[in-house]
Amino acid sequence: MPGPTKPWRRLPMLALLLLPGLVCAAGCGPSKATGTVAGKISYKGETLGGGRIDFMTPDGNWANSSGIGEDGTYRIADVPVGTVKITIETKSVQALSGKGPPGKFTPPKDTPAPPQFSKGGKYVKIPEIYADRDKTPLTYEVTKGTQTHDIELKDGK
Repeated sequence: MPGPTKPWRRLPMLALLLLPGLVCAAGCGPSKATGTVAGKISYKGETLGGGRIDFMTPDGNWANSSGIGEDGTYRIADVPVGTVKITIETKSVQALSGKGPPGKFTPPKDTPAPPQFSKGGKYVKIPEIYADRDKTPLTYEVTKGTQTHDIELKDGK
């Protein structure tokens, strides 16, 4: 008659049975919540005619970006929930519209995503502070889901 089984002999079998559940719990957890932010951008009451808007996390990492439409509208999806810094540039419109020196515009530094500039529109000159990721005064609290955030730029002083 075989002797009683030793509990420690069951450990390998128990580990094999629990392993798939543990792997799923570690890697199949809830994804990070995101929001979609859309709105219209203007400067001194004049709607921007193009450019680019970038959202960055407080630690300076790129969150997402969008081109600005000829009607001043933007829409950025998959933005992590929380506070974001916002940069806005319009010099790309000046370069594309022929009102500035061609080929002289360079995208913001350290932008890991491909630029999503508008293809033209009316150039509206805005203070350069809004394009500077270290000096921009613009922030926004992104919540889960879709939200509207219109932006009225000031003199930037």
